[in-house]
Amino acid sequence: MTAGRRKGILLGIAALLCLMAVYVKVTLEQNKGEQEEGTILHITEEPVTEITWQRSEGDGASLAKKDGQWIWIDDSSFPVNQQMAQMMADTAAGPEVIRKLELTEENKIKYGLKQPVCIVDVKAEGKTCRLLFGAKNSTTGDYYMMAEGQDGIYTVAQRIFNLYDHTILELAEMETLPGIPLGQVEQFSAVSGANRFVLKQDAEKKAWIVSDADMEGQTADSWLAQTYVSDFLGIQFTEMAAYEPDQDELDSWGLLESQERLVFVYREEDGGRLQNYQLIVGNRDASGDSRYCMVSGGQAVYLADGAALEFLLTRKAADYVDLDLIDREPDETEGLDIWLGGRHVRLAAGEEAFRTVFYALYGMKGEKCLTGEEKGEEREQGERLLKVTVTMAADDLDITFYAWDQNYCLADSGGRLLLVNRQRFKELSMLLEQTVLLS
Repeated sequence: MTAGRRKGILLGIAALLCLMAVYVKVTLEQNKGEQEEGTILHITEEPVTEITWQRSEGDGASLAKKDGQWIWIDDSSFPVNQQMAQMMADTAAGPEVIRKLELTEENKIKYGLKQPVCIVDVKAEGKTCRLLFGAKNSTTGDYYMMAEGQDGIYTVAQRIFNLYDHTILELAEMETLPGIPLGQVEQFSAVSGANRFVLKQDAEKKAWIVSDADMEGQTADSWLAQTYVSDFLGIQFTEMAAYEPDQDELDSWGLLESQERLVFVYREEDGGRLQNYQLIVGNRDASGDSRYCMVSGGQAVYLADGAALEFLLTRKAADYVDLDLIDREPDETEGLDIWLGGRHVRLAAGEEAFRTVFYALYGMKGEKCLTGEEKGEEREQGERLLKVTVTMAADDLDITFYAWDQNYCLADSGGRLLLVNRQRFKELSMLLEQTVLLS
């Protein structure tokens, strides 16, 4: 290495050390007089018994602790979120500050403390201390704060300011649907105008029975029924819109004479009384994303997800009917009576041919269940193609196939009218010809 090159390297190192020294000095100067992050500013050592906050928007509230519970001073029946209220009180008594700045009139103006966005009064042992929140630091997101009896202006994390940046309604402990074990639930229903969709639990059949205006008492697909029940019980309120609303408010939100409601009936523990829970559903809010709703007999109006509510309210029984042609098990069956093309044969349970035909029917599903006007007159006019009677000790099950169109046959399975793929029906007919009628 040449002498000139060594000299250049040494000069570069010296320059770098100088820059580092300047950086350290500037950093120390910037932090001089500031408190370290995580310092607790002790406003009061006594338990807080009352807290009041007022926002620059004009709303706020006062809470007091009575008999170990936080209440809203304006209305002691209001359901205050106890955990949130205690957090507000504890934080106001000793907020965690990040930086301490000089307390001057110029800084008060500079950091928005002459016109605070929120004022919080903390009362403990008869003494009141005031906290003022000013401007938000656009770089860090922290807020500037000052407190009576303290000699500085402080910065605090946004989460501390957020505790007091809400209305009393946002501090409410919102209702939830009763936590009822599914075994105690007897019925779910959704009423929307003239339509009443019902899912009823049949303990004897160990199945859900589905009904609506077009269909009465059909066995529901168990997975679809469970999904609906899960969605029903999963309803959550996103916010409280009003507490003890007047008649005009209820009317404006479509709750006064609403024809839409979700209902479930359940039995109290140990075979107790039947209880009825009703959620009345009203109009959409201004955003269009939520709908107003209230529990029958309740005091509050809430907002909940509009799409979720409409899904529950607009179901049709035909969408939930079990599309299996046979809902019996082989060991429940005594035999099969088959009529095809003017011929009749009876297969007793246990025969090889019985098992072949039974499982062919057992594996068939309709693609759609017909209701109302969809039934038309085809059932009466179409040619009967096949009839199978599943005989049982109790009730027999008749399954009759009719001509429908080039794509489907109509299968009447115990009163359920199912459209069955015509190719699947042809395969069943060929099976019957080969294994039963020609044997």
